[in-house]
Parts: sequence; C-alpha cells; structure tokens
Amino acid sequence: MVVDSIVFGNIAPNDSIIGSPFQFFVKPECPVGYVIPFNLHVASTTSSWEYNFDEIVHGCNLNFSEFFERRKCSQNKSQAIM
Repeated sequence: MVVDSIVFGNIAPNDSIIGSPFQFFVKPECPVGYVIPFNLHVASTTSSWEYNFDEIVHGCNLNFSEFFERRKCSQNKSQAIM
C-alpha cells in the first residue's frame, strides 16, 4: 500500500501536531499471526528518515462444533433441536 504525501506544515522543535490517523484494514481471510511490515518515510526541509515496524494480525481461530436451536411448539412447550 502506498499513500500520497501528507503535509503537516512547519512544526517547531520539541513540538507536536495531531493529524488524521493512518488506517489500514485486514481482510477476514488473513491468517492469525500474519506479520504486516510497515515502512514510513518521513521528510523535513533539512533531513529525512525511515521508520520500519511490524504489526501482527490478532484474532481467534473459531471452529464449528454443533448447532442448537430452540423452537416454540404448540401449547407453550419448547423443543430443542440439535
């Protein structure tokens, strides 16, 4: 993924600025534990540098065990179906 440049204007030394966050989305079929590498190129009028970091996909590996359904029958009785 490549994102166009974002300009924050002049930032004084020891100061900070808050802008729009970078967002990314992970497809549901991406496996748990997959490592997504990021490379952030930062530039100023006097220098530039790189930030490299990884994000690990977290989630659950769910397995289907059984199906349970409760149905309302006549005369206010319930019936369990498995």
